[in-house]
Amino acid sequence: MEPTRQGAGIGRLLLDAAEREAVERFAAPRMEMTVIRQRTDLIPWYERRGYTLTGETRPFPLDDERFGIARRRDLEFVVLAKPLTPPV
Repeated sequence: MEPTRQGAGIGRLLLDAAEREAVERFAAPRMEMTVIRQRTDLIPWYERRGYTLTGETRPFPLDDERFGIARRRDLEFVVLAKPLTPPV
């Protein structure tokens, strides 16, 4: 994450492109993602883009170094989802 680039709209463009690709290439009816629960600033950002919390949580891979070294042991993912509509 590079704080100086936040707010430039790049995240929104990437999310829009991913949603479009999911619909056009895979005919996906919905998009689902996981966000670290403790990222209380990020969850509302996705909610403003139409995602809702599903109530489901998933464990964070605390001991898998491919995801970095966890600095705290209480990390977990929340699941957000958004229905996708096919292009007209």
